Amino acid sequence: MRNSSAITHLKSNCSYRLLIVYLLWDCTTIASQALSSKGNITMEVIYLIPIGTIDTDIMRVIANALHKEFHVRAIIGGKIAIPDKSYNRMRRQYHSTIILGELESSKLKYTRVLGIIDRDLFVPSLNFVFGEANISDGIAIISLVRLRQEFYGLSANRRLFYERAIKEAIHEIGHTYGLAHCPRRRCIMHFSNTLRDTDIKGPGFCTSCRAELTNTR
Repeated sequence: MRNSSAITHLKSNCSYRLLIVYLLWDCTTIASQALSSKGNITMEVIYLIPIGTIDTDIMRVIANALHKEFHVRAIIGGKIAIPDKSYNRMRRQYHSTIILGELESSKLKYTRVLGIIDRDLFVPSLNFVFGEANISDGIAIISLVRLRQEFYGLSANRRLFYERAIKEAIHEIGHTYGLAHCPRRRCIMHFSNTLRDTDIKGPGFCTSCRAELTNTR
């Protein structure tokens, strides 16, 4: 509920107009996010969960990017612990599918969930993964480790790191909308086999993937 006393302290017509525009935008956003598959109105939200300790700035950057790209609310939740059972001592990596299972309880309240972890992820068939998504459940996870220049013995580059994190987040959330990997290298849904693939693509959808995304909503 908004604080009505704040309105009474506005001293100019300009301030009133700005407030009205903001309220109208906020109401329009809420209305556009209402989904009704069974006659019930449900708010569409992407819920971001830090898994372990994650820098606050990167969480905000990713949340803002997802909000702008998918036109839904992106909420940052409280952090959860990294599941011990997800760690593979032989590989010195964390099994992303196991961690996805730990995120399922959060899906009960929100439309989509994105876990963000600062550990190296893998699935048994690959040496590593930047992320993974459970398409049917709307749950995804991304790793930040291999997105940093420092991982490769290079000087830190925060701008590049943020760009890569945004791309991987949009890519995995795109999967939760039912989008498959795209053969077009510039499309955000192109599979990243290496970090170079991530740098080449996105952060936008190609025409075909954009149309498919629109049709699923």
